[in-house]
Amino acid sequence: MAHTEIYTKSWCPYSIRAKALLNRKGVPYTEIDVTTDRERELEMIKRSGAHTVPQIFIDGRLIGGHDDLVRLKTTGQLDRLLNQDSGPELLHAGNDSFDTESLNRSSS
Repeated sequence: MAHTEIYTKSWCPYSIRAKALLNRKGVPYTEIDVTTDRERELEMIKRSGAHTVPQIFIDGRLIGGHDDLVRLKTTGQLDRLLNQDSGPELLHAGNDSFDTESLNRSSS
């Protein structure tokens, strides 16, 4: 299974929901709580370009936030990402659009 990382803040409802979704699917993940850790928060911003949590990475590739995770689950792409050894560079383009074409090509 792919390595999943999630940057969170303890008080953030979207962080809580994203972790719950991963837990329901039985996905092991590394949580990086940036609630009081400014250095790790700056690391998250550098990696993702975003100042909001959660920020989710699968095998080092930016997925985005909670809504992006839900979109991937709803379309069936999350399972493919979690179970593939390697694949297209994806997914988050900063405008909540996903490169579904390259993902679909990689699963053919």
